Amino acid sequence: METILELAQSDLDFDILAHFDYVTRYAPYDDPYFYYQDYPELFDQIFHTIIKKEIALEVNTRTRYRGLLSGKKDWGIADLNIYQRYYDLGGRMISFATDAHQSGNLHLLISDSIQQIKKIGFTKGTYFINRKPKFYDL
Repeated sequence: METILELAQSDLDFDILAHFDYVTRYAPYDDPYFYYQDYPELFDQIFHTIIKKEIALEVNTRTRYRGLLSGKKDWGIADLNIYQRYYDLGGRMISFATDAHQSGNLHLLISDSIQQIKKIGFTKGTYFINRKPKFYDL
């Protein structure tokens, strides 16, 4: 998480903070997710930074999908408290990705993930064209 904070605070120019849960993707234990309660100060620093810099936060369904393929329990998207806190701090730019790598997998768990995010209060998704944010109804 410290590395993600360093990235967010760096001068690197990017539009979406993606894969914050990547390190959990190949975790060998039954419950492979990050939880907000484990890193509240770091999450808050990251969120304050990306909100100020107008960087979207990604919901990536690939980690969840890989877990299901390997027989792990479906925990849903990453700890919803993470996204709730981002929202509570004023974050509204949310992006969705599947890392499908094949066109037939583009839909993987997107609808369910959108429904979970909408329960928090998000009403718009974010994508970028020429580095400018564009919004669509969820």
